[in-house]
Amino acid sequence: MPKNIRLSHILVMVLLHILCLPTASKALETSWVLESKALQEQIQRLLIETDACRPVSLEAAGPLATFYAERDFTAAWVDAAGLKPSAQAFLVALRNAHKEGLDPGDYPLGAMENELAELFYQAGSPEGISTVQAAALDIGFSQTALRFGHDLALGRISPEKTGQSWFGPRHSEHWQPRLDRMVTATTADAIAATAAPAQPGYADLRRALERYRTIAAAGGWSPIPQERILKQGMRTGAIIQLRYRLEKSGDLHPEINRIAANSMTLNQFDTAVARAVTAFQTRHGLKPDGKVGKQTLSALNVPVEARINTLLANMERRRWAPRDLGTHYLRVNIPAFELEAVSAGQVVKTMRVVVGRPKRPTPVLSGQMTYLELNPYWHVPPSIARKDILPKVLGDLDYLFQQGFRVFSD
Repeated sequence: MPKNIRLSHILVMVLLHILCLPTASKALETSWVLESKALQEQIQRLLIETDACRPVSLEAAGPLATFYAERDFTAAWVDAAGLKPSAQAFLVALRNAHKEGLDPGDYPLGAMENELAELFYQAGSPEGISTVQAAALDIGFSQTALRFGHDLALGRISPEKTGQSWFGPRHSEHWQPRLDRMVTATTADAIAATAAPAQPGYADLRRALERYRTIAAAGGWSPIPQERILKQGMRTGAIIQLRYRLEKSGDLHPEINRIAANSMTLNQFDTAVARAVTAFQTRHGLKPDGKVGKQTLSALNVPVEARINTLLANMERRRWAPRDLGTHYLRVNIPAFELEAVSAGQVVKTMRVVVGRPKRPTPVLSGQMTYLELNPYWHVPPSIARKDILPKVLGDLDYLFQQGFRVFSD
């Protein structure tokens, strides 16, 4: 990182600290003591006037004007003492946007810090900070908070733009109460919590993202060489790499490998390694047989950077999903070929399901289930009839009869 950027961050941190010290110098303190009514009027003017200074309606001015009108145009992020605690927490939340799977570069954090630094130097002058500057600063914070909250609540992009088959209702954006909570929050985590999905699944993804980024920062893991199936009782050099790969992802405790190294058994596939492989397989939706076959080896050799990208994509998808699924619901994990019945937050039943292929994926949908039909007739979709079944019929005229299909004329 360039030195000038590092120093500017330090300067801003010092600035923010000074602005909130109750024992700040009289000159600095006086510069922030803005006449409340004048600031209200300036905020209102900036929000509901066009560049030509022609007043427009609140509706035309947008959600920010509505937000400020609800609070009688009082400042949300600054007061007589300087930046409110919520404003400082918000700046930290923007710096920590990567923890939520977002890009801090998407938000004008640098511009906000530069503006604060400029105002700090101006505060030491006789003129102090004008109501125009304070009003613009406050509105700028609110504008960025709206965007940050939107990205956390609904995602940076809409699912329709991804090319995926996505159906079902999306939750609506309740920006007003979210912004109201933001301006009263006092920590970065509390700021993020006002908009991020509250379900445990999202929190799990957030923790996994942090863990895998830590692994990546430490160098990631090396691929295990392609060999025959590795299973309990074997001794080979690949098992040494397997042990350290499982240690990196947290499936095998480092102490177990330390003991094996001392006893010269690192190349042995023992019970501890078999349990670790089973744990890895279970986490990745693989057959938990404790053996390293082709599929398990392929999953082990996925680079940590690819795992991080998958986590980022799934955090985004989680923001698209409905927030409240109710007390009882069915959830299909498409990559794991598995359906889960959930009641009061607990999985009470699991079963295998048939899903699509990468080139013809199962559509993602959400809706209310009103009835259940057991052993239904399956009407072959035209695409499957054309692409899958017809080629088999052309190769074997008895195929439909053997498979129990019934053919009807239009």
